[in-house]
Amino acid sequence: MAKLPVKKEDSTEAAKVVVLFTKPWTRYSPDDVAGFDAETAEKLIDIKVAEPYEAAAEQAEGKQE
Repeated sequence: MAKLPVKKEDSTEAAKVVVLFTKPWTRYSPDDVAGFDAETAEKLIDIKVAEPYEAAAEQAEGKQE
């Protein structure tokens, strides 16, 4: 009997949303940066413990001298 193909979970393929914590939440402190799935990131932003994080262009590209 042939086995069915293994389907990857959508969550493993989804991109992480990076947030900056503004208040303590579980093990995170203010100014911590972390990545979460879109649903979790949205909830953290909605309850005002985090905000979307956008790295400066220099940080994202790495400093090149």
